[in-house]
Amino acid sequence: MYERKSYFRTLSNLNLMITKPMIRRLFLLVLILIFIATGAIAQINFGTSASFKYLKGNDASGIAANWMTSDFTPTGWLTGSMPFRYGDGSGGTLLGDMQNNYSTVYLLSTFNVQNISSLKDVFFSVNFDDGFVVWINGEEVFSINAPVNKTFNSFATEQRESGVFEMYSLPAHDIELKEGLNTIAIQGFNVNLESSDFYLDFGMNAEVALPQTSDSLKVIFSHPNGFYTNPFDLRLDVPDQAYTIFYTIDGSNPQTSATVINGGKTKTLNIDP
Repeated sequence: MYERKSYFRTLSNLNLMITKPMIRRLFLLVLILIFIATGAIAQINFGTSASFKYLKGNDASGIAANWMTSDFTPTGWLTGSMPFRYGDGSGGTLLGDMQNNYSTVYLLSTFNVQNISSLKDVFFSVNFDDGFVVWINGEEVFSINAPVNKTFNSFATEQRESGVFEMYSLPAHDIELKEGLNTIAIQGFNVNLESSDFYLDFGMNAEVALPQTSDSLKVIFSHPNGFYTNPFDLRLDVPDQAYTIFYTIDGSNPQTSATVINGGKTKTLNIDP
């Protein structure tokens, strides 16, 4: 695991966060770099195809009050993956007997979190028809179209057609997360027993917000900043072997860019004006 520390190199008094590289007869070298040091990256990566233990509503009339906690053991529950559905969509877990029989489904799974104090926001993506409620470690996190009394035979309060993922976010410090293994529980609701369809697909993710700090720990450049008219090899070295160089040459941010390049401990770039 890694702890990311960001350092942005400024050349010729240009802010590299906003400056694109310029390749001209007079060549001004512009790089954006970050170091990644050994440590722990805080993150959650719980994809929309995740596996769950699940219980159909018509089998849940006597479900324990603590079913959404880690203290509960889902004995006899089935196993399936998102999306849970009938009458719409494809893949996942087909609830072919839900129509006219039961209006709810109970889902349980787990996910890992590391370095919680470094997390800023947790993002949820949900494609649903018609309602749901989410618990993490036994605490209700949020709900959409869920009834006040969340029983095995409750109904969604409003109808919604699936097809588009809705995005939600919450500050990580507002969620009862814990280091290591966490429990996630979801109850899905259909709007009525006769409904022609039901659909629930869910994902969750979070990553540490990398700080934008000053270049106090400097990458070692073999050439000084400035304008150049002749080709040369530019060598980049880390000032400490605990770090790795990541950089871009198109003006994008290495923290988020799809064009980020892993430079390792040392990197040589051919500069040809």
